[in-house]
Amino acid sequence: MDSTTQLLKETEVARLLGFHVQTLRNQRFAGTGLPYFKIGRAVRYDMADIERYLDERRIKPRSVRVEPAELVGNQEGRKA
Repeated sequence: MDSTTQLLKETEVARLLGFHVQTLRNQRFAGTGLPYFKIGRAVRYDMADIERYLDERRIKPRSVRVEPAELVGNQEGRKA
């Protein structure tokens, strides 16, 4: 760990990821989820680990070319 490491509290991580704090606690108990530090009774997460976690879950959709005619589509049967 270097001097630029940013450690976050579990409440900060939960807010950042849209999790409940209890979800992070359940994951720690189960041995799954994000890596963490235990400093006395305090739990801290490294921002670099959170960024890596998010990168691993990034979905990159295939680019799909849509022709202008396909954008208009068939207007029959549509109610206004």
